[in-house]
Amino acid sequence: MRLEDDPDVKLMLAFQGGDEDAFVMLYQRYRDRLINFTRRMLGSAAQGEEAAQEVFLKLYQVRDRYTPKSKLSTFLWRMAFNHCLNIRARKEHKLVDVNLPVDAQAAQGEQ
Repeated sequence: MRLEDDPDVKLMLAFQGGDEDAFVMLYQRYRDRLINFTRRMLGSAAQGEEAAQEVFLKLYQVRDRYTPKSKLSTFLWRMAFNHCLNIRARKEHKLVDVNLPVDAQAAQGEQ
C-alpha cells in the first residue's frame, strides 16, 4: 500500500490543507495509545498525560513540515519517544541537593 493511501496519512494531509476536523480525528484515534506509551516511558500517569498533550501540540505545530515518508504512527511515536527522553534527561539533571553548597555537591558527585 502506498503511504498516500494510508487513512492516517490522508487525515494528516487533510489537516495540512486546513481541515481541523482531521486533526481531531487523529487525536481521538491516537490519544489513549499515546498516553499509555508516555506513561510507561515516564513512569507517572500525570507526566504521561502531560507529555502526550505536548506531543499532540507539537504535531499541530509541525503540520506544515510533515511529509509522508513513513506511516503517521511511526512519525508520532518517534516524536513521543524523543519528547519523553528529553523529559527524562531534564529530570536527571535536576537531581541536585539544593541544601548543599556547590562545592559539596561536586564532591558528592565524585564519590
